[in-house]
Amino acid sequence: MKKQTAIIFDVDGTLIDSHEVIYYFVKETFKTFNIKITEEELRETWDEVAVNNGISQKEFRETYKKIKGTNPWQELIRKEKVKLYKDTLPTLKLLNEKGYSLGIITRSKKETIEIKLKSFNLKKFFKVLAITDKDKTNKDSDKSNEIIKAIKALKNINKFYIVGDSETDDIQAANSIKKKFPKLKIFSVYLNRENNKLKEIKADYEIKTLMEIINLI
Repeated sequence: MKKQTAIIFDVDGTLIDSHEVIYYFVKETFKTFNIKITEEELRETWDEVAVNNGISQKEFRETYKKIKGTNPWQELIRKEKVKLYKDTLPTLKLLNEKGYSLGIITRSKKETIEIKLKSFNLKKFFKVLAITDKDKTNKDSDKSNEIIKAIKALKNINKFYIVGDSETDDIQAANSIKKKFPKLKIFSVYLNRENNKLKEIKADYEIKTLMEIINLI
C-alpha cells in the first residue's frame, strides 16, 4: 500500500546541487594543513583522506565546519552557486501527489537546512526532518542515527527507501540499520548522478536520476 511506504532523502548531492561549493570547502580545509588533494580524492571519503595525510577525523571536521561557516548559504544560493537539480521538484511533487510519506536526513546544522529548504520552497513536501545531534557531529561517520530518527518518527510505515549519493554516509548507513528493524522492509538506493562506482558497499538499488525512484516503489 502506498501510504505504508516512505522515501527518505539525503539533501546535498541528492536534492540540492551543492557539490562544487562543498568541494571548494574541502579543498580549502586541506589547504589549511598545506595539503593539495586530487580530483579523485575529492570523490572519496574525506575523513579517510585526512587520516591518510596525518590529520585526525576530529581536527578535519572542526576545520571544515569553520571554513563552511564563513560562507553564508543565503548568499551562495542567491548567486546560484547552490541550486536544485532539475529533477528534484518534479519528483517530489509526483511522490507527494501519490500519497507517499517523505523525509530528510542530514548532517547539516538545523539553521543551515532550514535556509536551504526555505530558499527552494521544499519544506512543504516533507513530514520528517532528521538532523544530527550536536553532541554526535564528530563521533559518527554516517547517517545511521538520522535514519533511525526518521523511521521512528514516521508512524504506520512498513517500507522505507533511503536515497543518497554517498557510499558511507547514506548507503552503508541504510544497510547497517536493517537489523534494528527486522519487521520493516528497508532498502538502500544509491543515486549515482556522476556515474561513480560503489567501492565496497552494495546498494539494494542504483539509479541515475531522482525520477527513477518512481519505478522502484
